Amino acid sequence: MSLIPDTLIVKLSSDTRSYVATWLPMATALAAVFVGPIVQLFIGRSQLRRQSESLTKQLEAQQLTTSQQLATQRAVADQQFGATVISATRTKRIETLRQQVAEYLAIARWIERQRVSTDPEVTKKVPDRRERLMSLGYEIELALSPTGDLAKRVIENVKVLGRTVDERGDGNKTTLREARGRIIDHMRVLIEQEWTQARAGM
Repeated sequence: MSLIPDTLIVKLSSDTRSYVATWLPMATALAAVFVGPIVQLFIGRSQLRRQSESLTKQLEAQQLTTSQQLATQRAVADQQFGATVISATRTKRIETLRQQVAEYLAIARWIERQRVSTDPEVTKKVPDRRERLMSLGYEIELALSPTGDLAKRVIENVKVLGRTVDERGDGNKTTLREARGRIIDHMRVLIEQEWTQARAGM
């Protein structure tokens, strides 16, 4: 047997429903007012973080691409500069060698022609010309690669010309003429090879 009258239970139940019906919408509204912004704040922060991470990755990718492009451009520029410097150096060396060989041949020819001269003025010049001829022979030998076949032939004939230029006799004239011809022929081929490499930047 219940100690609480049925009428009181009915009244409490009715009051409870009325209370819930009155306050529940208000509680829901308050929750929406306070909880909604907080939820939106967390959502917004999460979105900002994802966007920031995405932008960071994009920037890093762009920086990497830019760095690679700059490195490639720098490598190409260095290669082109190096090729230009090498080409200019080789061109200068070719021209110097050609002038040295031409002067060597001219002095040797002069000594050959003047060795029978009795003119005192000419005789005074001969020692200086011989000294210059010897110096040019060394310069030519040092300028040429000792491993190249053409270079070896040029050096060999330069030495032959230097040894024979003061000697008399028809045989020596033939030797001088042949040595000069071989030097010129070999130098033409050698210079053409050097020019080809200079134009290629090698």
